Amino acid sequence: MKKTLRGFSFFEVILYLGLFSLLATALLHFSWNVLDLGVKERTSRQVLSDARFLSERMTFFIRNAESLDESASAFDTASGKLVLKKMNSSDTQSIDIQNGMLMLTETGSSSLALHSNDSKVESLVFSHYGSQSDHSEYVSFVLTLASARNSEISPSQYQGTIVVHGGAFIRNSRNGL
Repeated sequence: MKKTLRGFSFFEVILYLGLFSLLATALLHFSWNVLDLGVKERTSRQVLSDARFLSERMTFFIRNAESLDESASAFDTASGKLVLKKMNSSDTQSIDIQNGMLMLTETGSSSLALHSNDSKVESLVFSHYGSQSDHSEYVSFVLTLASARNSEISPSQYQGTIVVHGGAFIRNSRNGL
């Protein structure tokens, strides 16, 4: 009995390489999409985290202020500024935007950034509502925060933007609240 050794024909090799290429391409495409979604999710999560933190900090500062310095504050403008007078002191706290960063400046101190460099403030609008009848002061804000990492990863699909509405009463107001 004669045995013949038989290998792959040229046609079979081409067919197998084609199938392998298709599978490898599909797997690479799937992996790329998974990584892409991870970057998008991380960007959105960072912007949301910074927005939540900024909202809580501004609410804290407003609630714990003695009063509001209306003449030094800028209301109803996209680059708002809020100047609050601290309790039992002549010092003030100022919240405003400087180069896309939300900054806190206290009397006699240098400015302090309130969030990470991964996000930037696009606009901050403060509004002031006061009532003569019950002597209350309410400050509201609308904060628009976006991802600052766009320039590193060119596509705009990585842009995370969030708008936060908030506000608080000045609890310790000299006016009686």
